[in-house]
Amino acid sequence: MRSFPLIVAVLLLCVFFYPQAAAFSEEGLYDQAMEALYQGEVDEAYRLFERCVEEGIRTHDAYFEMGLILMERGSISSYRQALRLSDNAVQAFHEHLDEHPHDHGAWFRLAYIHEVRSEAPGIREWEEALEALEKALEISPENDFYMLHLGYVYYKMGESDKAQSVYQHILEDQPQYWEVRYYLALAYVKTGDRDLAREELRLIIENLPAETDLAQRARAELRRLGDS
Repeated sequence: MRSFPLIVAVLLLCVFFYPQAAAFSEEGLYDQAMEALYQGEVDEAYRLFERCVEEGIRTHDAYFEMGLILMERGSISSYRQALRLSDNAVQAFHEHLDEHPHDHGAWFRLAYIHEVRSEAPGIREWEEALEALEKALEISPENDFYMLHLGYVYYKMGESDKAQSVYQHILEDQPQYWEVRYYLALAYVKTGDRDLAREELRLIIENLPAETDLAQRARAELRRLGDS
């Protein structure tokens, strides 16, 4: 997920440092890959994730992290490679979830893969993303991060009223969740509530440092709405 298409944060789970002996266990190989990623050794991490796939170790998660690495590289060829890899990732997640249907994190990651795929020309899997997010939220119903993505999927499906309801629900408990306010503003634009959109965008600009990515995006949206 690292910067595409919704969240700029890195979707890394906690990385634990195990004794050397753990490197010889199955989980140890995946942990080694995550540790390498955490240390910035991205090529080594990718190689270790490939080994996880070859050896059947947390295959779904390994595919997911490989896809993130490819997306992070930013080139067209890497993006195409990630898209091809995502076919295997989707299958691996379904196999995992058949055995572990209560793994809400896996449901979310599957949803995110469908989100990213849906941004590619000719692929529309928003319904699949929505279904997986609903599964994740059945298990973890107050997860604001999942709800942020739920609102985004509704927005991309053209259901901006539903997106607004989701975002407003999040903001009841987290009024300073600025990314939610940004996407709420976009949903307001879609429904013609341009004044409400301006209010949300101005709140972001007033409360975040000017150099932050979100503040800059908010300014750009305000200019598109005719504000200087």
